[in-house]
Amino acid sequence: MIASSVVNIVFDLFSSLCKMGVAGAAYATILAQCTSAVICFVKVRQVREEIGLSLMKWKPEVHYIQLVVKTGFPAAFQSCMIALGGMSVQRLVNSFGSSTMAAYVAANRVDSVAIQVIVSVGTALSVFTGQNIAKNQYDRIRKPSIRRWRSWWEPASVLRHWC
Repeated sequence: MIASSVVNIVFDLFSSLCKMGVAGAAYATILAQCTSAVICFVKVRQVREEIGLSLMKWKPEVHYIQLVVKTGFPAAFQSCMIALGGMSVQRLVNSFGSSTMAAYVAANRVDSVAIQVIVSVGTALSVFTGQNIAKNQYDRIRKPSIRRWRSWWEPASVLRHWC
């Protein structure tokens, strides 16, 4: 992540000096993400035996690909709809002028802090669910403990009242 951020910053500066505009920033971000992916791949290859990947079959099985698509598609679709909704709202807000845009951005930053707890717990539960699906332990998915729910609802309700 650090290398990716540094690459992004350097190329953002380079693109601004070359007056590349938004396209330059996009290229910088793509290059930074590719750099991060290469570093992660190299690191995983170096420690593959330590993390248990040496015995893993590298050829994907059709059943698992279907399972990943079946369980991942709803989340991907939801993410796309949220992004489209956000763009629609942003377009509407932009039509009201710079003061409204500034207020909307400020409110969005407060909202993003409040929603981060929920997003983090949702991501953790997705990983938990995926691991249990892979192990065919559906009973662990169906029986969420009170503690897991409490760890989600308590911070969310506090932040809701605070914001």
